[in-house]
Amino acid sequence: GNSRISNSIAYASPVMSGFQGHAIYGFGEKVNKSFSDSATDESFFGIGGSYGNGPVKVAAVYQVRLEDDAKASVNDGAKAWAVVGSYDFKVVKLHASYWREKDERAAQELTKKLWDIGVSAPIGSAGNLSLEYSQFKISEVDQGKAKGLTLSYKHDLSKRTALYTTLT
Repeated sequence: GNSRISNSIAYASPVMSGFQGHAIYGFGEKVNKSFSDSATDESFFGIGGSYGNGPVKVAAVYQVRLEDDAKASVNDGAKAWAVVGSYDFKVVKLHASYWREKDERAAQELTKKLWDIGVSAPIGSAGNLSLEYSQFKISEVDQGKAKGLTLSYKHDLSKRTALYTTLT
């Protein structure tokens, strides 16, 4: 789903033995969907959890975007879930993710799936090189599949500043 949820409130629990819980609720906003229509943007909620200890990191999230109709129920929106994980072998880090969304708001219900797998390796003290393969599919659409290969390099200039380049 969206990487930014406007007009929202979020909570992240303290980290306890590597575990952390997350929750977010987006109240929705007034938006114009067309010149003649003024509607309320969909509200949103999500929950998730993560675990990180040593070389292992995993996380899972479940999100629901509700229809903008005041009479809508949870069944009238788009539901998505994702799992991600990585394992750091020090010389190379392996990571993978899987995301699935079922959108019941469209005229034709759509199911979208995205998965990826990749590796990254430190280059010197400030660089990182990564290679990733991904596949995206819309299950109800003929030829609704895309595959990608990404090569990227990031060089940290400071704690908060980096130069990067990506070829996809």
